[in-house]
Amino acid sequence: MNYSSNIKFLEEEIEFLKQELATTKAKLEEKEFIFNAILEATLAGYWDWYIQENYEYLSPTFKKMFGYEDKELENSPEAWQRLIFPEDLERVFRIFQLHVNSKGEIPYANEVRFRHKNGSTVNVLSKGKVIEWDEQGNPLRMVGCHVDITELKNFHKKVNDTAERLERIVSGINAGIWEWDVQMGIFYASPNMYKLLELPTNLSPLDYSSFLSLIHPEDLPSFHQHLDNYSHHQTAFKIELRLNTKKQGYRWFEVTVNAKGKQAPQVITGSIIEIHERKELQQNSQEQQNILMAIFNAVPDPTLIVQQDGTILMASEQNLPVFGYSPEELTGKNVEILVPEQSRKTHIQHRKQYIANPHTRPMGAGKELFALHKDGKKIPVEISLSYTKLQGELVTIVSVRDISYRQEQQNMLTAIFNAVPDPTLIVQQDGTILMASEQNRTIFGYAPDDLTGKNVETLVPEQYRKMHIQHRTKYLENPHTRPMGAGLELFALHKDGRKIPVEISLSYTQLQGELVTIVSIRDISHRKQIEEAKERNKLRFKSVFNQSFQLVSILSPEGKILEVNQAALDFTGHTLGQLKNKHFWEIPIWVENGATKRLQNAIKKAAKDNIVRYNTKIINIKGEIITLDFSIKPVKNTKGQIVFLIPEGRDISEIVTTKKELEQKKFLLREAGRIARVGGWEYDFQNEQITWSEQAYEIHEVDQKFKPTPQNTMSFYPKETLPIIQDAVQEAVLNKKSWQVEIPYFTAKKKRIWVRSIGEPILNDKGEVTGMKGIVQDITEQYLQRKKMQENEERFTKAFHHAPIGIALVSPEGNWLKVNKALCQIVGYTEDELLTMDWPSLTHPDDLKQDMLLAEKLFNGEIDSYQLEKRYIHKNGTTIHILLIASIVIKEEGKPNYAIVQIADITRKKEFEIMQMRENISLLTKKNTQLANFAYIVSHNLRKYTGNMEVIVDFYRNAKDDKERELFFDKIETISHSLYETVEHLTKVVKIKTDTNIKKERVDLEKLFHKVKDILEGEIEQTQAQIHYDFGQYPTIEYPMAYMESILLNLLGNAIKYRSKDRIPQIQLKTKEINGKCKMTCSDNGKGIDLEKYGSKIFGMYKTFHNNSDARGIGLFLTKNQIEAMGGSIQVDSIVDQGTTFTILF
Repeated sequence: MNYSSNIKFLEEEIEFLKQELATTKAKLEEKEFIFNAILEATLAGYWDWYIQENYEYLSPTFKKMFGYEDKELENSPEAWQRLIFPEDLERVFRIFQLHVNSKGEIPYANEVRFRHKNGSTVNVLSKGKVIEWDEQGNPLRMVGCHVDITELKNFHKKVNDTAERLERIVSGINAGIWEWDVQMGIFYASPNMYKLLELPTNLSPLDYSSFLSLIHPEDLPSFHQHLDNYSHHQTAFKIELRLNTKKQGYRWFEVTVNAKGKQAPQVITGSIIEIHERKELQQNSQEQQNILMAIFNAVPDPTLIVQQDGTILMASEQNLPVFGYSPEELTGKNVEILVPEQSRKTHIQHRKQYIANPHTRPMGAGKELFALHKDGKKIPVEISLSYTKLQGELVTIVSVRDISYRQEQQNMLTAIFNAVPDPTLIVQQDGTILMASEQNRTIFGYAPDDLTGKNVETLVPEQYRKMHIQHRTKYLENPHTRPMGAGLELFALHKDGRKIPVEISLSYTQLQGELVTIVSIRDISHRKQIEEAKERNKLRFKSVFNQSFQLVSILSPEGKILEVNQAALDFTGHTLGQLKNKHFWEIPIWVENGATKRLQNAIKKAAKDNIVRYNTKIINIKGEIITLDFSIKPVKNTKGQIVFLIPEGRDISEIVTTKKELEQKKFLLREAGRIARVGGWEYDFQNEQITWSEQAYEIHEVDQKFKPTPQNTMSFYPKETLPIIQDAVQEAVLNKKSWQVEIPYFTAKKKRIWVRSIGEPILNDKGEVTGMKGIVQDITEQYLQRKKMQENEERFTKAFHHAPIGIALVSPEGNWLKVNKALCQIVGYTEDELLTMDWPSLTHPDDLKQDMLLAEKLFNGEIDSYQLEKRYIHKNGTTIHILLIASIVIKEEGKPNYAIVQIADITRKKEFEIMQMRENISLLTKKNTQLANFAYIVSHNLRKYTGNMEVIVDFYRNAKDDKERELFFDKIETISHSLYETVEHLTKVVKIKTDTNIKKERVDLEKLFHKVKDILEGEIEQTQAQIHYDFGQYPTIEYPMAYMESILLNLLGNAIKYRSKDRIPQIQLKTKEINGKCKMTCSDNGKGIDLEKYGSKIFGMYKTFHNNSDARGIGLFLTKNQIEAMGGSIQVDSIVDQGTTFTILF
């Protein structure tokens, strides 16, 4: 059999299969990527995490992925974290933290194992991104999706396993030498080692660290374990490793490690041998003809040259790795050192027999043999013997082959054959299977030996066998390479009778001069399943797409509509045909101003690989406007190109409404707490921490910076109440029950209030008290009302029994329930006598009908009370007139309870009415007088303004120029403004008089003086009067502003009006304090008053003492009344033609 040509053919076939597998894998990965991306964007495993609020929306498809219904799994990050394998959870948090720390630059993507509800494992591709950050850079919101990649994971594993098997199908043996000086840290690698690893020598030299980086991660722990054992025992070792070559990736090498130095090794040496090259060297017959030294150094089998007495004359290097002996250790030793003890005697006999008849004895001839390793281990071997003469002496050349290793050599073709991922057959022209690969067992249920020698139609379903024979015959007439996938749809027959969909590739070669067909059969069941799965995924996607309650579309990067789900079609009332290829913003649903422009900008931004999200309002076919949580997400292919945009919208109208209602409820709750003056508190025993609500701070009259503690909160309680609150808390902790007390309290501002304090213990899972919580309510108003009610009840009781009029409580049936002494005195009966009677029996017969009618209405609820003058029959038989007032008292359930009756003896009623009438007339007269006086005040004060106004207007008319007119106009404006203020003050006085209480205010005398002076400006200018004032000792006074202004106007106005024609008016206004009161004097140098003649009339109404045409005789009258009304007094001192002084004591 020509193995080299077969190997070459199989290598070419394997390379072809590898390329086709890589192409198929790439296409599959691209389609899966796009499909997964679309699923990500359309809610497949969609999650939305509000990080600060610890709320995470988990879509129904997310929960269904792990076997849960929507309501079975709460919307929180803890819900899905519980499902993750514990050993994967730390990695999830680490990748999330990297994503956050890099502000999203490092993507959050992770493969995680989840535990399904049924206990199985779900492999998930988890992707996400933080889309909202606060001002401090902390993440607020993160969105993402989880995609089930369990099937894809299994498929990739199978592909990788196959690829690894293919990578092992290599040939040739080469060795690389390396040495590591541990102390110096120097690592040397031979050029051949660079060559084996396909590393260019012009780059950085290979060192120990880079050598370790070439070792396959799965083999690295084993290498370190061997190296660790070696460092402790200094025992050489050999290990097979996968090393990463530059061009071909990981390839298998045999690594041998030795050491130089005692104790801890100083220098470690070793070699690497590419196993496939060594095997090719062992197969190459040409190299077996090399010179003896080349055989010794290159032949993979241990070789010995043995003298006739059994002494080993020469040993090859291969004895060391196979038997543990170096050539030096074997040279000079007896050959039986390599023979197990139980076989040595027999071996000596066989050796002597061979010397007697030397001949060439090939491998495999003879019995099964064993050799002895240095460590005592038996090794199964085969021995080849040949002889020659060396220096005239017959010597035997012994080649010892490790059977297992030789078996690997012999099975190399089978290994390559079996490494092909598809079942492979070598078929003779008559259809007989010459050789079958191991994959036939996996795919068709037949072991290679079961198929060898059988007709190839064994694997063909019966209905296709005749046709298959015809096709086979036709192929042999024109043999050619037929790749996979060409031809009809084909099926193969499993051993159990199942039909398996397959594809077949055919090629041919010559084997020992006979044409044979190499048949590779590919089970495409998985591909069919993938295709069916794709179709199912499409249907599932379509189902998820159309069954989603959210509004979802698929757009081109330019914003044209490619697909719209059913929810969106139903919402808009359009068909897909009506919307397809339209721009997304052309759908007539956007109602907000600028919505089209905003949407166009959002699509442009999403087309640049951004996720856009905002709230907007849209209108449905029914004309209803809803609030939409709207987003647009890009979808990229494997090349990173954006191929789709996925807009989706979620109706959050109810959420928005609910949020507003929640805010309103929170507001109402706060307002209720504020209005009811109720504050909350909580006390954590372990941390000794007290927490107050906002209203609690207000009740205690402290700001939010105040930190309540167990110590400082006790300061709010009066000392006498501390035992009460302490006992209540202690009993609550011991008995685990709530408590309530009403006690006085001191706020931080030392305000005494009454509070109702209610508390209850906080229990942990073990029932232990860990703290207290409760409320504190300011009940000061209720307490005072309750206290007032108690006082009222006491007063009522006292008033009831001691009232000067009769008072009684009467039942709805008319019986006296309770009577006071005054009533007993009015009717002449004792209390006991009255309680056995009813009120109709006391009533005069002529008055009974009206009284009964009103009483019936009262107890029926038609009226609340009534008043009636009626007559009673005294016990002595006389008739008495009474005034009866009855009012009803209602029970809580709304029914009448009893009537309160007040009875007054009105015999003297007429006298009382006459007296009341007189009082009313007197009061009315007084009011009229006050009204007249006030009218005079108004008239008098306003005449001052109008008089001055006339003077200033006259000056204005006669002004010389515009500047002078402007000056007089400003004075008119000042007087006008003062007139307005005077009217305002008088209006206030009117209001005060109607309230019978005159309102005082703080009057600045200097400010008021200047105001009055401005009013009198015209007269002052005309008379050139000089007015001086001194208010230093009493600058302000509590007094009605209108009164004080009127007083100053009268005093100063009179001083100017009654000036002397012989001199310029000099007026002095001064205040001082006398016994805590204000004394004001107003002095002038005017005409003076003859007090002997007019002293008694000076303050009278309409009294004038000079011949001034504008004198009215009212000013001093009003001034005196105003001063006396406020409890003050006014006096006058005057000398004719010298002046007058008025002294006022306020």
